[in-house]
Amino acid sequence: MRTKEELVKEDYQWQDLIDIVHCLRQPDGCPWDRVQTYESLKTCVTNEAQEVVEAVDNHDFINLKEELGDVLLQVLMYSEIAEERGEFTLNDVINEVSRKMVRRHPHVFGTGERAETPKEGLSKWNDVKFQEKIDRLKEYEEMYQAGRISKELLEKQQEKVRNLIKEKTET
Repeated sequence: MRTKEELVKEDYQWQDLIDIVHCLRQPDGCPWDRVQTYESLKTCVTNEAQEVVEAVDNHDFINLKEELGDVLLQVLMYSEIAEERGEFTLNDVINEVSRKMVRRHPHVFGTGERAETPKEGLSKWNDVKFQEKIDRLKEYEEMYQAGRISKELLEKQQEKVRNLIKEKTET
């Protein structure tokens, strides 16, 4: 880990930002950042996402750059908290979203039939997403059996899957 002094400079890269967020959460870091939790950051992440939408609506690419940085900061904060709690790391988040993008684009990365239109691409995305949600339920069931999640959370996920199946069969 680099010193705080090494993190004060003109130009920053990805690892610098990760190190800055880590530094902020340390005992000698920022009192506000140290006490943040998943719950306390919900308002922040919601506000930052809304500010991205506003920047897009206003065609304000200057502000968009800042707001996207703020959303990225939220991802890093949540990931830092998760790592502190032993739940997952930022690398796990990156791995998860990368695997998801490859899985949901079989027409690009796999042997799937090529999508020729945006509608076909979205249809392929939704088909894979549907199967992922069903498969993910198994993970929730295993976590419940291991005592890592509540019965209420498991039941919410079961209800989501039931609704997805119902929607899929109605279309």
